[in-house]
Amino acid sequence: MNGRASFILVAPLLASACVTAPDIAPPPAPLAAWTETAAQPTLARTDAWWRVASDDALLRDVLDRAGVVESVAAARARQAQAVQLARAARAGLLPSLGASASTTASAERSARGSAQSTGTLGLTVPIDLSGALRGRSGAAAARAAASAAEVADARVQARRLAGELYVTLRTAQAQRIAAERAFASAQDSLSLAESRAAAGLETGLGVAQARSARDAARARVPAFAQAETAARLGLEALLATPPGGLAAQLGPPTAPPVLRAAGLLQSPAATLAERPDLVAAAARLSAAGLDARAARGDLWPTIDIQALATGFDSTREPVGSTLSAVGSVTAPLFNFGRLNALAKAAGAGAEAEGALYRQAVRDAIAEVETAVARIARAEESVAAQTAALASAQDQAALARTRYTSGLIGFLDVLTAERAAYDAESALAGAQGELALANVALAAAMGLGQAA
Repeated sequence: MNGRASFILVAPLLASACVTAPDIAPPPAPLAAWTETAAQPTLARTDAWWRVASDDALLRDVLDRAGVVESVAAARARQAQAVQLARAARAGLLPSLGASASTTASAERSARGSAQSTGTLGLTVPIDLSGALRGRSGAAAARAAASAAEVADARVQARRLAGELYVTLRTAQAQRIAAERAFASAQDSLSLAESRAAAGLETGLGVAQARSARDAARARVPAFAQAETAARLGLEALLATPPGGLAAQLGPPTAPPVLRAAGLLQSPAATLAERPDLVAAAARLSAAGLDARAARGDLWPTIDIQALATGFDSTREPVGSTLSAVGSVTAPLFNFGRLNALAKAAGAGAEAEGALYRQAVRDAIAEVETAVARIARAEESVAAQTAALASAQDQAALARTRYTSGLIGFLDVLTAERAAYDAESALAGAQGELALANVALAAAMGLGQAA
């Protein structure tokens, strides 16, 4: 495990542990199995992983566009809000300058009226002996940092969803085409069986079996067509494209895209350090610890120093001015335990954030491990289905040859061809699963943060 990356992961926990009442244990160590079960990196490391891991131009365009979807826009708005709140909290550490002005007029029965104008300029300097103001300012800054990481995570998740929808769409297209070809073959089988039955060469059972096979093949087509439509509509909604807007760009049905995200896998520590959700969780933990420090500081007295400059002008008195300085100390003497309870609540909140951070690290480890294993199993499935398709196609070709030689009937040819179409559909499903596993691994590595 890389030492520097390990420090990046653990440092936020150690810093927060210093400012919270409970002790917060460091996160679990990442597993070394990632580098053991995955191939060594073969691609140039890039956050825009789809530009080096796929040759599908439309997929690259879709994932580029997914970086500006509505969920990302919402995260950016929350970031802007957090930044302004951090500025406001930081301003609480600085002196404040205020001004006031007043005019008073009076009239008496026996004398002429009088008027007096007063202006005051006041400078207040907070003395943050307890560190409460610094704690709140630091917590707000940490939350702003967390919101920035959440923007990056929103992009990662949007691209993950876009990639999954695109792969599902292409997989459903390929399976629909195979199912339609299988249905056409089954329809030919039924027609042949009915012709043979009319000639007295086929029994009613053979016709019934052919019709059942035809109906089963036809029943599979709508499911793939619906999966294709649902994936396309979901992708269009995500990208804010009107329904049907992607149809022209999709072109003819193709096989699921080939993705090679596994070639970007780095060491466990480097992978975790780049995940934006973990960066955000660490920043929230830091903010919770600083909030706890501020809450404990509220138990201390507060000190303010105020300098006042007052000028006055009166019809009865000459123009004049005064300068004064005031120091004030406010100490919480008795508040029914409210401040102490708030301090304990803040400490418990920091402890909860620590637990959430540790769990987030464990979940990230499991997510990467699962994606790596999923890719390995999917690669095995693709290899097996490729071999099965080759065998089925060979069998169909042999059946055609034997039929031409008069050794078997045409019904046997159609049966062999339907088996080849089924194997074609199964291979498309395996290829789609492999592509989905690579999309999942890219997201688990925290790739896809770029705008």
